[in-house]
Amino acid sequence: MTAAQFGDTVRVHYIGRLRQDGVVFDSTRDRSPFQFTIGDKQTLPAFENAVVGMVPGETRQVEIPCREAYGAHRRNMERVLRPDLVPQGKRLRIGQKLRIEDEGFPPTVVTIIGLANNEVMVDTNHPLAGHDLTFEIELLEIL
Repeated sequence: MTAAQFGDTVRVHYIGRLRQDGVVFDSTRDRSPFQFTIGDKQTLPAFENAVVGMVPGETRQVEIPCREAYGAHRRNMERVLRPDLVPQGKRLRIGQKLRIEDEGFPPTVVTIIGLANNEVMVDTNHPLAGHDLTFEIELLEIL
């Protein structure tokens, strides 16, 4: 059987967990498999590298430290949201995710971390920043 290599398009199922406590943050088990081309940077490089050498039907577990995933949580990425970017007529709460569309920048998702004096403090880090991750990957097929 042929093993997956760089340049191959593959379909996988995966379960992503936080290494610290095992909480599942994402899984394809209840939806369509994830399809990507190894080396095209459509996913984390460490995830792609874990698939290299696998054969269809094989399952592998890989641990990815935060520095190889979404990086450390950076406090300098916490900021007060400009008033024109705050949704009007919507009740806001701490922990809520907001999709921000600022002209000239790609849309991004931020997390509300503070509400005071008509100001909205947000965290613009990736939600998985600062977390070591574990993935269970099953290679379904090489296309």
